[in-house]
Amino acid sequence: MNVKDSNAKDFSELLQSFNFAPSILEYTRVSRTSQSCIDNIYTSINVFDAEVVGTYMSDHTAHKVSFTLQISGKLKKVKKRIFSITNKNNFKSMLFSQKWDSVFFTPESLVNEQWDAFVSIVGSTFDYCFPIVSVQQKCTAKKILKPNQQVAACKNELDILLVLSRSDRVYSEAYKTKKQEYNRLLSDARSAHYEERINNSESKSKCVWQIVREINGTVTEYVDQTSNISGKPEDICNNFNKFVLHAGPNLIKTQPQATFSCSIPYNTKLYQ
Repeated sequence: MNVKDSNAKDFSELLQSFNFAPSILEYTRVSRTSQSCIDNIYTSINVFDAEVVGTYMSDHTAHKVSFTLQISGKLKKVKKRIFSITNKNNFKSMLFSQKWDSVFFTPESLVNEQWDAFVSIVGSTFDYCFPIVSVQQKCTAKKILKPNQQVAACKNELDILLVLSRSDRVYSEAYKTKKQEYNRLLSDARSAHYEERINNSESKSKCVWQIVREINGTVTEYVDQTSNISGKPEDICNNFNKFVLHAGPNLIKTQPQATFSCSIPYNTKLYQ
């Protein structure tokens, strides 16, 4: 285009209003009667190198633009505890060498203080023997909810009881009880998370189905064999309304390992 032409200037200004700027400001085709800039590249990249290269194979020069992409070569990593045999043996050895003075010297009437002292010793030893380390993620992990402080604290106690229960069966019942508590807290956290997403979404129906797909892991077609698509217009509307209202919750109920609750009231108004 002719950079001096009014239409070309208007077009260039329009592109620049969208943060697209020309990479060169010189003519690439020059003849005896005219000169113009063709094949100009407009870009929103802030840092780049541009130059005009004479190829001598055409009636105009070539246009070269170089820029750098920031590509991270780091692999995804996850944080986890390593429960190796060496770490387990070290954990048992350190617990065996503990004097437990803070537990024994606490009066028997102060049961809560004794328990806190016991958990403090076991917890610090557990963190020392099974530290949280970063390891390379072998596959794409499923999206999980970020645990709150209460869930994280319960999970920490559950990890300790798991190691203890594998060494001594006396801790098995305590582990089962704590596991039930952890599952309940995790279920409540998921329900609160899903409910907040639905309440804050602009399209609650779309959000519900998105959550269903996340829980199910696949896109599943759900067909209600009892719904009718023939009849009076008001009956069809009522049947369709009932189908939409119940399809999502009914599908969620079929997921044995997922708990979902919704406080949004059903729309029971019938079509008149």
